[in-house]
Amino acid sequence: MRSQEFTDKLNGDRAEYVWRRLVGVNDELPVPCGEGEVITHIAQTAAAKPVLNIADGRIVPSEGVRLLAIHDVAGRRCATSGKLPAGIYIVTLMSAESKTPLTVKVMIKIK
Repeated sequence: MRSQEFTDKLNGDRAEYVWRRLVGVNDELPVPCGEGEVITHIAQTAAAKPVLNIADGRIVPSEGVRLLAIHDVAGRRCATSGKLPAGIYIVTLMSAESKTPLTVKVMIKIK
């Protein structure tokens, strides 16, 4: 990752280099920079629609999303339709347009 070849692959076919290796900066790993300016953030163009909602201790998927499994942090499987106690859960879901499952962390707060 400290090679110029890696930095060139990050830049791809861009006319202006976005990534550069600078001696003495970031342990000589590539850093994002433009012509005299540093990228400070990435603008989000559209707000993402929430995929899951928490309602009365239940994890409710949005339309077009299917819950595959819910596990607590100890690895025990929980019912996908039941009311869950406060805690952190690992939820595996699949959207209608996706080909691979997505795993997310969900926290149910104490009320």
